[in-house]
Order: sequence, then C-alpha cells, then structure tokens
Amino acid sequence: MPHHLIKESISEPHVSGFYTAALPHSITPSQSAPDHRSGNTYGIMVKKAVYLLAAIALTYYPCRAQELMSPLRFSETDWNFGTIREEGGPVSHVFTFTNNGTDPVAIDRVTASCGCTTPEYTRGLVKPGEKAEIKVSFDPMGYPSDFSKSVVVVSGGGRYHDLLTVRGHVTPRVKTVTEEYPFDMGGGLRLDNTMLAFRQVVQGGLLSMPIGYANTSGKDIAIEIHEVESSGLLKIHAPETICAGCRGSITVTYDLTEKSGYYGIIHDLLKIIVDGTELKNTVYTTMIGVDDFSGQSIETAPRLFLDSQFHNFGEVRRRMMPYTFRLTASNEGKETLYIRSIDEKPGFKTTLRTGMAIPPGTSLQFEVILYSDKYEPGELVESLIMVVNDPLRTVREIRISAKINK
Repeated sequence: MPHHLIKESISEPHVSGFYTAALPHSITPSQSAPDHRSGNTYGIMVKKAVYLLAAIALTYYPCRAQELMSPLRFSETDWNFGTIREEGGPVSHVFTFTNNGTDPVAIDRVTASCGCTTPEYTRGLVKPGEKAEIKVSFDPMGYPSDFSKSVVVVSGGGRYHDLLTVRGHVTPRVKTVTEEYPFDMGGGLRLDNTMLAFRQVVQGGLLSMPIGYANTSGKDIAIEIHEVESSGLLKIHAPETICAGCRGSITVTYDLTEKSGYYGIIHDLLKIIVDGTELKNTVYTTMIGVDDFSGQSIETAPRLFLDSQFHNFGEVRRRMMPYTFRLTASNEGKETLYIRSIDEKPGFKTTLRTGMAIPPGTSLQFEVILYSDKYEPGELVESLIMVVNDPLRTVREIRISAKINK
C-alpha cells in the first residue's frame, strides 16, 4: 500500500525527560513540622511523601520502557553524508523502517534539532510487517565545518521515540571579496571591519586587533591613516602601499604599558587617505581601561553593592529643571573602593565623581540626574557606565527610563 510523504514543520524536538515530584507543601523547609518532630502528624506526612514518590516511580519506569520498545525497526539510524560543498545545495537520505509490532502504528510527528534539517515522513497507519520511509534533508549553506543533526520520530500516540542522526563535513565555499570585506572605503580599498571594540584593557597592558583589507582598484594604492579623535594610546601598524589585488591586515593596538591612569571608556576615530584623497568613511575604535587585578586577593578585595541599578522616572515634562533620584553605594569588601571613571551623558549625570573613595564597611549616597530638556519627547532609555576597582564586577551600568512629554 503506498504512503504519501508529508513535509514536517521545524520545531524543537520533544524528548521525554525525567518526572519530578515535590514533597507536600506542608513539609517544605519554610513550613516544616515543629523541630521536636513530636506526634504522628510529621510521620504521616513523610509516609505520604514516600508513597507518592514510589507511585510516580512505578508509573514512570514502565512509560520509559514503552518508549524503548518502539516497534519501528530502521535499516539504519545514523547516516554520514561524508564531505559535501557548502554551495552544493541540500542533500537527502531516506531512512527506511519496518513495523515489527503486532498493531498498526502511525507517526505522530518528526522534529529536527535545526532549521537546516527538514524531515518528510509517511502519513497514515503503517501495518505490521509493512515498510515506510522518513526522508531527511540537510542544507549546508551557512554551516561550514563538521555537523551532526538529530531528528526525533514520535509514534504510537507519543509512546514511542526513535532518534535518527545525519552527519558529515561541509567544505566552506569561496567567498567573494565583497563578502569577506563588506566595507567599501573608497579608492578601491575594502575593509572587513570599521568598528573595533577592544573591551577591557588593563593598566600596564596592551591589546591588539586586526582590520582585514583588500585592494580592488586594479592598481597599487598608497594609504595613510590619521587620528581624527585621539586618546594618545593607539598604535597602528599598516603598509604604506597595497599592491593591486592584494589582501592583508592592519594591526591596531591599545598600549597602556608606558601610561597609567586611563580608566573607563576610551575611543579613537581614524580617517584613511588613499593616493592623497581623504576617504569619507572612518574607522572607530573603543576600549575600557580597568585595573590589573593579577595580584589582587579576592578575599580582601573591595566589593561594590548598589541598592539599585535601574530607575523609571515615569512621565516627565521636557523642562530645564532636572529630575533626581537617590541611590546608595556600599563597600562590602575589606579594602577601599575607588570610583575609577564615570561615563555620563549630556542629559544623564550623577553626583558621583571619578576618584571618590568608599572605605570598607561604609556607604555613600549619590544622585542620578535626568535633564529632560536634552532629549526629544518620547520614550527614553539611557545608561551611564562606571568603572571601579572591584575585581569581580569592574564595570557597572546604571540605567534609567522615562516618558518625556512636551
């Protein structure tokens, strides 16, 4: 009897897990029986809990046994596609199974672990001794390297689960120059990135990142890189000339080995000149300067605790007068806590100042201030960043929100 293959929509696989049971609410730790455990009440409740767990166990394990005794017998449950090309298009394999049970079985659903994998399966009842198929297709586009994808077959009204696997290796396709270097700077120069976020750089340290380039102009080009906005901490290593069709990288380094005291958010803006012409597009770099905690004892280190890191001002009018909210910063550590830097916004400021110290075991009250006239009417979400010498949480964010009316 022929069967029709139905393409299944992709969803997360449903695989049975372990049942969990809670003890009766009356004997949870927060509402326990008296400490002396006197009387029969406590013993009765414990017995009930034991009986409940035993009953669940007895009903659970037969269910698991039923799942393991699936009547579907597959010719194979694991298929290796071998090596395939990323640009080669989807590949498929048909898994054939036989109903070895005594009753007809219908497949309820077939789910894949990834949107790149599409199952199609036999619809309708499969009689005892009859064969049917499940076709599994894999699309390699966007999945270069080794892969292993699972497909769960649920049948018999959810009682039976069978696991199929397809695997293989995808050879990456050769990307075009515009894909590898998506930023057209002009003059034939293309870059793979124009915004470098270095994250944290410790005092006395340095950190480098590359910017990939390609010359697509068809001729040699001369380049120069200048800082439009300079922190004085950036070092750039770049070729003076890039030959036609050549690719390579520019190395950008934040160097704090000879300078100290640079904390918080630091940024630089770079412009590029090709053959004497200044390009319109720029390169932006940023980093956060923090303490070097390599010799710091965690047990004695400062600990910053904020009683809140978010405040909603609600509806406010756009006016010259500021709106304020008071917060408390406490040092729960054993050494002095220092505010290393505060990154304020034009309309969001604080009374905290760089260099403020909070001795161990003490607190400091401060205000966050919203200048609503600095923002256009509408919904507002804003934040300020501060850096402290707490090795566990060096960078802290305080956020506010408001609805600014005219």
